[in-house]
Parts: sequence; structure tokens; C-alpha cells
Amino acid sequence: MPYETIQLPVGYRPQILGLNYFQSIVELPPVDIVAYFRANPGAVEKVLEQCSDKRYTPSTAITQLGDLYKVGWFETSGWRFVYEFKDLSEAVTDYLLFSFGKGRWRSSKDPWVSPSGEPYPNDPID
Repeated sequence: MPYETIQLPVGYRPQILGLNYFQSIVELPPVDIVAYFRANPGAVEKVLEQCSDKRYTPSTAITQLGDLYKVGWFETSGWRFVYEFKDLSEAVTDYLLFSFGKGRWRSSKDPWVSPSGEPYPNDPID
């Protein structure tokens, strides 16, 4: 499962409001962050609660879409820089890394990626 640094979206600033608890976790190797979230479902919930309470755009975002989790950059024109995950722990790891400006987590088994920032196709989310 690769970890990659990416070009950040125009206007990007770290999106860590409400994520201070994870400051030390995000410094771990990404594979260890995935393992941490698999072993700590309460921490996963804490991250999801933080994301669901966002009241501004543009911002990093994570949402469930059917049996997939979508992580990306949400702005008024829609989603960009989207990665999809089947595994929630991997999605939360990507969200945390992206929010702190540390890069992205990407599983080779995930179905769709737009690292260059093209719009998410047929975006069904607001």
C-alpha cells in the first residue's frame, strides 16, 4: 500500500481544527496509522465526528458512499483530489494525512483516484 506526497490543492492550508489529539499519531509511519485506527475504533469515530462538524469550504473531507469511503478536497464547485477506499481505517488515515498536509495514503486495491484534481465524476454528494 503506497504512501505518496502530492501537489496540494490551490488555497490549501492544513485542516487540523478539532484534530489536535492526533498530532503525534500523524507523525507515525502511515502503515502504523492504519494499524492504530484498526485497533482503536473510538479514534475513528472521533475523526469522523470532526469531519462531519465542518462549517467551511474549501476543506478536506471524508464521507461514505455506499460501501466506499470517499476522501478528498471539497469546495463550492464539488469534490477534487478524491481517493476512494473500501477500508474505513485506510480512509481515515488518508483523511488525517491529507488534513495535516503530510501526503496521501493509497491502497492499490481502491477503485478510483483523482490525484491531479480533476472533478469527481457524477458527484452524488452535495
